[in-house]
This record gives sequence, structure tokens and C-alpha cells, in this order.
Amino acid sequence: MAWEKVDSGALADGRRYEVEHQVFHFSPPGSANSHLPIRRRAYRLLLEQPDGSLAVAGRAKTKDRLIADLADAAGTPDEG
Repeated sequence: MAWEKVDSGALADGRRYEVEHQVFHFSPPGSANSHLPIRRRAYRLLLEQPDGSLAVAGRAKTKDRLIADLADAAGTPDEG
């Protein structure tokens, strides 16, 4: 399992955020050097902390839901 970044930006207060999508890499039998990415309907929001690190601040089944929740929490309009 891995997470791939699908979106990033900054809030009005200057903090960074990233949205990541969960991916599983499946190797078909007999193919040692190839893999198929399987993307789940699972996203997570990473939000910058006061020390500059990123920490998981939310999870949802759609990227749009995470962005809408982030906009609501920050009091800014949704950029869609």
C-alpha cells in the first residue's frame, strides 16, 4: 500500500495542505517486473503543523469532500 499526492495548496493563514490517494500495487502472477496500481476510494488530508511537519487531519472517500471540509474549517470559499 502507498499514498500518492493528488493535490496541494495553502490556506489563508499560510499553512500548507496535501491530499493523498491510497494505492495498492498488485503484481500479477508470472510477471516479476510489472505491477498494476489499484486505487481505492480513500483519501487523506495532511495539514501543516506549527513545527512545519505534515500530520493527517482528515480522511474521506472523495477528494472533493476533503477540500470542502477544509474550506469550511478555514472559513474560505471552496475552490473546487
